Amino acid sequence: MVKKGRKTGYSIGIVKKEKLLFKGLCVIYFKKCEANGISEYTIRGYKNVLKYFLKFEKNDELYCKEININMFEDFKLYLKHERKVKDITVNSYIRKLTPMLTYGMQLGYIERFPYSYVKRQEVYKDIYTDKELLILLKRS
Repeated sequence: MVKKGRKTGYSIGIVKKEKLLFKGLCVIYFKKCEANGISEYTIRGYKNVLKYFLKFEKNDELYCKEININMFEDFKLYLKHERKVKDITVNSYIRKLTPMLTYGMQLGYIERFPYSYVKRQEVYKDIYTDKELLILLKRS
């Protein structure tokens, strides 16, 4: 239940911590972002990542109390292996998910846990041999 508050414009009414859905928390967070002048493109990015997170969990009825470090790490693995995105893209998704998680942690609906980004692995390309370089130079 959302009701108008005095300080931030919106506050969470009397909702027990174990009863609040993560999707509902995110809706409140999106309203807060809009009220604070966050770009609509940023909010759209948050919504896209929320869609992927709920798809990963295969459950629209995900409660805030169920979110923990293990689920967060499994989501990173899901992005890498199931969705087959590169490390830098995984980090982009994480950067868009963490504000919603932090908001839930600040309000006490999500248990606090440290989150981390994926360490980027550089892909090295094969270097031409001297013989191959000579062939390329002769062609030009």
